[in-house]
Amino acid sequence: MKAYNIAVIGGGFMGQTHSFSAQSIPFFYNCKFRAVLHTLCGRDPLKTENQARRWGFLHATSDFDSVAGNPEIDIIDICTPNPLHYPQAKAAILAGKHVYCDKPLCVTAAQADELAELAKKHNVCCQVTFQHRFWPGLMRAKEILDAGGIGSITNFRAAFLHASLADGDRPYAWRNAPISEGGGVLNDLGSHILDLIVHLCGDIDDIKSAFKTLYPQRRGENGQMLDVLSDDAAYMLLRLKNGACGTAEVSKIATGLSDVLKIEIHGTDGALFFDFDRPGQLGCSGGGNDEIKIIDCLPKYPDSDFLNSTQKPGWARAHIHSYYTFLSSISKNQTPSPSFADAAKVQHLIETARRNTVY
Repeated sequence: MKAYNIAVIGGGFMGQTHSFSAQSIPFFYNCKFRAVLHTLCGRDPLKTENQARRWGFLHATSDFDSVAGNPEIDIIDICTPNPLHYPQAKAAILAGKHVYCDKPLCVTAAQADELAELAKKHNVCCQVTFQHRFWPGLMRAKEILDAGGIGSITNFRAAFLHASLADGDRPYAWRNAPISEGGGVLNDLGSHILDLIVHLCGDIDDIKSAFKTLYPQRRGENGQMLDVLSDDAAYMLLRLKNGACGTAEVSKIATGLSDVLKIEIHGTDGALFFDFDRPGQLGCSGGGNDEIKIIDCLPKYPDSDFLNSTQKPGWARAHIHSYYTFLSSISKNQTPSPSFADAAKVQHLIETARRNTVY
C-alpha cells in the first residue's frame, strides 16, 4: 500500500478539518493508498506541538521552509490565511511537492495563473478545496446536467448565507482584512459559489455586482478600532456563455441563518433544486410539470464501502471525499479536479465582479 506523507500548514479549524479528512480515508474507501500525518506546521510552537500530538502527527514545527525542503514529505496541505497561499504553494511546487490548498487559491488572478502553470510545468498534483462539489445531491446534479437531463440551461439562482458578521461586537479578524490582502466574503464564500456555478452550469461570460459592509469598523485584539475595508455581503448578476442568466448572493450578515447553501437551475426541459440542509437529496421537475420530485442520491460516493452508506452525510463528509479524489489523482498521475487551473478561473471571476460594481 502506498503511503503519502502529508504536512499540514496551519493548525486552525481548517487544519483540523483537513487532518481529520486525510486520516479518515481508510474508513470510507478500500483503496491502495493512505495518508500519513507526518508534520503539522503552525505559528505557535507549543500550541502546534500539542495539536500534533492530539491529532496523530509524527512531527511538529513552526518552520515552513524545513517542511518544504524535507524529502520525506510528499504533500503539503495549506490551511493558512489567504495572503500566505501563494508563497507557500509556490515554494511547495518548486520543491516537487503535491499541494492541497484551501480556497481561495490566491489573492490575485495573476498569482493563481502562475501557480496553475507551475503545477503543470513541474508535473505535480495540485487541488483546491472546493469541497461543496462533493455533496451527493450536487454530484447527481452534475451527472444530470452533463447528460442534458433538463435541456438547455435558461436561468439559475445560488445563495450561500451566514450570519457570522452580523454582530457588530465581533472582533476584527483576518477575514476582515482589506480586499488587497484577500479579505471579504466574495473571496471566502463567493469562491465556493462561483466554482459551483461554473462546475454545474458552464463558463461565466459577464458579472455585475454590488457589495455591502455592515460595520465600517471593528475592534482589534488590542482594543483599537480598525477600519473594515472588505465586504460582508456580495450580490451578483451573472450571464453564462450560453446566454443563460442568473443570480448569486453570498453573505455573512444574513441574520438568523447559519451555513445555508441553495442552488436551483432551470432548463428548457426541467429544473434542479439543491438545499445543503438535505445534502443527500436533489429536487427535480420535468418540462411543464410543476411537481418537484425528490431524488435520493445516497449512496453516491464512488468506491466508498463505509458501513451503511445510505446515512445522511455529515459536514466533514464532502471534505473526506475531496481529499480522496486528490490522493486518487496522485496515485493515478492524473490532473485533479478541482485543479489549480479551475481555482484560477474562479479568481478571475472574483476580480471581474469587483471591477463591475453597479453601486
